[in-house]
Amino acid sequence: MFDFNFDWQPNMATGIESVDEQHQQLLRIGRDIEQWVRIGCAGVSQKQMVDLLCALRDYTGYHFYTEESLMMECGYEGLQEHQKEHQELMNMVMTYDISKLSQNPLDAMKEAKATLQDIVFNHLLKQDMDFAKAYIKYDLFHKKAVDQKKREKTENDYKFGPEVVELNMTSIHLTADMTYKGHVVVVNKERKSRLTSMTALESSTFFADVIRAAKAVKKVFKPDALEYIYGEDAEEQLVMHILPKYKDMPDFGKVTGIPEDPNKMTEAECEVLVEELRKEIK
Repeated sequence: MFDFNFDWQPNMATGIESVDEQHQQLLRIGRDIEQWVRIGCAGVSQKQMVDLLCALRDYTGYHFYTEESLMMECGYEGLQEHQKEHQELMNMVMTYDISKLSQNPLDAMKEAKATLQDIVFNHLLKQDMDFAKAYIKYDLFHKKAVDQKKREKTENDYKFGPEVVELNMTSIHLTADMTYKGHVVVVNKERKSRLTSMTALESSTFFADVIRAAKAVKKVFKPDALEYIYGEDAEEQLVMHILPKYKDMPDFGKVTGIPEDPNKMTEAECEVLVEELRKEIK
């Protein structure tokens, strides 16, 4: 193998921060070995060399574990091949005969340098770059999905009130409506959804969430009846309003609707009731 130094270069960056930090640490170990070789190991104690080679063993294993975890996270197609490569490299590092240090420390350090050089040149600068491209592509998509979910949650909180809990198919929100205290909204997470276009499984799952929310409302607010109002808002977002009805209300026993300008609870009052509902639903 040709010789090269262990200085970090910009073209070595994979774009994955944790991986690049670990690669730089491996290069720092390589630089120490390289410098010892240049001076013929003069003035370097056997303990220093043993400690450095043990650090190389430990850090290589830690680094490979990190990489394989990221590969599994993004479903990298080359995982098995990469794991095989890692195992071969780990065998090279783990089976290195440290006893050689007492016999011929310079030759031992040259061998260690060649081993690490092989890891850096053939693995870090080649195979890892292919994996990094796949992971970065996954990470960008994942972040977009997370950002989209955050935007939708913010929109729902603004339109329907603070989120009580997120279920498999819906999110449950408590409105600040004091006219029907305990008024919650069950919001289907999939946009552009209509009840009539749902499969039997989807509709049964949606109504199971509605029932869970209704039971929580009954337990926390103890209404005398519940009114259910189904709607598809302007964005065709499927929602179910659950309005608690009380016998002392003038419209009790009548079909009503969602009040256009209700009296509202304070934010602090909402937070307390959200927590009570959350406990009952979960």
